[in-house]
Amino acid sequence: MLATVVALCNKVGLTSLAPLGEEGRLRHMAHHSRIRWYNPRLNTFEWREVPESDEEALSLLEGSPYSALCREAYREWRNLGAPIAEALIRAGEAAKQD
Repeated sequence: MLATVVALCNKVGLTSLAPLGEEGRLRHMAHHSRIRWYNPRLNTFEWREVPESDEEALSLLEGSPYSALCREAYREWRNLGAPIAEALIRAGEAAKQD
């Protein structure tokens, strides 16, 4: 991952990541990564963009028989400090294992 960031910086002529961090662009770029997760609504794995907020992530867990279990797993992981992407993946795993 770091090598990719460095290569991209070199490509656009940046010698430091400071300008990206100051303007929030690095955070924005990292935020829009894709994850592969088990979607309990579809009962299958899918690739998707990482949600921008907890509310958006929790809405993805609605509408399945496992919604309560998934919400609980998601909140537990977020309370432990996990990023949204990781918590969503773990919530999907909870549905898959049940």
